[in-house]
Amino acid sequence: MQIIDFLNDTLNFFNKIPDHLKEIPDHLKQIIDQLIEPYKNLPDTLKPVAITATATLFGAFVGAAVAQLISHRLTVKRELQKSNKEVYQKLYAPILLDIYAYIDISSHFRRNHDINLGVREEDILDKIKKHIGDNLIYASPKLIDHYSTVKSFYYQDDLSGFHYIIHDIELIELSLLELRKISKSIKFFDKSTLRRIEGLLVLYRIWAILVEYCNNLSDASSILAYKFYYDEKKLTYKTYKKIRKYFVTNTLMYRTYVHISSQMRQARENGRYKKFLTFIDNKYFKNFEINKRIKEIDYLYSLVTTKKYNKVELIKATQIITKEYPTKQNSTEQNSTKQNSTEQNSTEHEHSTLSHTPYYNETLFSCYENSFENQVLKIEVEINNFSKKSPKRITIDNFSLIGDRQIKPANRSPGIWNGYWYELKEKILLPGEGVRIRLFFDLKLTESKSYSRLVYTDNNESNTIYVVK
Repeated sequence: MQIIDFLNDTLNFFNKIPDHLKEIPDHLKQIIDQLIEPYKNLPDTLKPVAITATATLFGAFVGAAVAQLISHRLTVKRELQKSNKEVYQKLYAPILLDIYAYIDISSHFRRNHDINLGVREEDILDKIKKHIGDNLIYASPKLIDHYSTVKSFYYQDDLSGFHYIIHDIELIELSLLELRKISKSIKFFDKSTLRRIEGLLVLYRIWAILVEYCNNLSDASSILAYKFYYDEKKLTYKTYKKIRKYFVTNTLMYRTYVHISSQMRQARENGRYKKFLTFIDNKYFKNFEINKRIKEIDYLYSLVTTKKYNKVELIKATQIITKEYPTKQNSTEQNSTKQNSTEQNSTEHEHSTLSHTPYYNETLFSCYENSFENQVLKIEVEINNFSKKSPKRITIDNFSLIGDRQIKPANRSPGIWNGYWYELKEKILLPGEGVRIRLFFDLKLTESKSYSRLVYTDNNESNTIYVVK
């Protein structure tokens, strides 16, 4: 009788429901009616058997459904783990050591002393990008989209001269991010390996920020070489998220800021809309400009250090490197300053510098010293062909450093810029074209770089294009 009372109470509850809410309960009511009527017509001796059979069937149905659901979820989980393991083995495992090596070599504190001759980080980067491109079938849509951006620099010019480098670094950063994500599924890494991947993630993000800050890769790598001041306990995914939130432009707030700035330029002067936008801008976006945020390197260092001394040393190193080693944008100005200064002292050092920008055979040379460490001198040269008709053949072997002796470029010299990295040994400059060159010269311990001359020889004629001081 308890079953009958329960079903009757259920019917009474449904009868109290307002008519506009009875669409679903009416179906339930019909089902309950169909269950009650046969039960009432059964003899009293069969009712316990019917209840037992019904409960057994219902329990079996529910048990089978739950078992099927659990089995389905476990099957999906196994398939996902299998898929993620294959992605790791095909896409990430072959280049994981290269990802470690690329940033370690590029930002090694004693690069010219500890790294073997002939080792070029550009080759490692090229290997990483080639492998990702050959295995895009295993890549996520986001990684494929970023790879297409990197690939676009093969056929279009990067007018900034350094943004292509940032995209290269961010491609590796995104790969590490995706690797960390699937590692949570396959549970393939131990805690120490996962922490190391997260540390690399932080370092690659900092590297990209420093390239933006310095406007070139060389200075950024030199600054990153002081990463021994970082606190390893701070190189975590939590720190990575804080850095991205503050420095990366792809945020809703940044897009809102750009939209408001655009609307302010278009709004009528002294109008109500302009005043409203000005109020919003002053209240929420007063210190939000991305360029200002990029310049706030001290905040970046505060996220990865715990001791004040380490932060101070990092800021000091950054200021020294960006001041002493000129970037591409201010190299022309510094060369002009050197040339003017030398003209005034030409009687003392008659051969020490040039009194004008080197221009020979309708070719303009712009040179500056990039670094001098462990008796290795690195010089960067820009050559422009101002001829209207004649192409110019530029060859690495035509350069030499004249000091105590004549020195040819070292074997590890990357050479002439090919549009993506320094590797060419020879290039034909068409009229109006220009090219960048990076040269390394190995000096002996007894030799000084001071007052050495960089000489370019062409058609049996040698001309001094730069004087090292």
